[in-house]
Amino acid sequence: VDDEESIREGIAEFLSARGYSVKIAPDGEEAKNLLKGEPFDLVVTDIKMPKMNGYELFKFIKENYPDTPVIMMSAYGYDPGHILSKSIREGLKKEQIIFKKKPFNMDGLISQIENILTDKGQHL
Repeated sequence: VDDEESIREGIAEFLSARGYSVKIAPDGEEAKNLLKGEPFDLVVTDIKMPKMNGYELFKFIKENYPDTPVIMMSAYGYDPGHILSKSIREGLKKEQIIFKKKPFNMDGLISQIENILTDKGQHL
């Protein structure tokens, strides 16, 4: 989920080329609609987006699909400590928060995704 098409498409192509089934959305509202239609093993989302930001999407996912991991990413210097504090105040667990600062190494993203899915007992 990213409002920047080049980033959204780039991540989708990278993951698809490695055998992952990928759905894309330009904002949190569209991502919510996709989530309501089918289960997802993992969500990767930008934080700063129009309509519904990534934190609001993260909160929606944790309230409705608590077993779905979410990787939040941002190039805008969002402080993961702020996200952590806000989440804890709202009753979410700090273990649920995974943050990546853009730009990031795509191989590092793949490693992180593989680790998350392995921990969930899922494989490619």
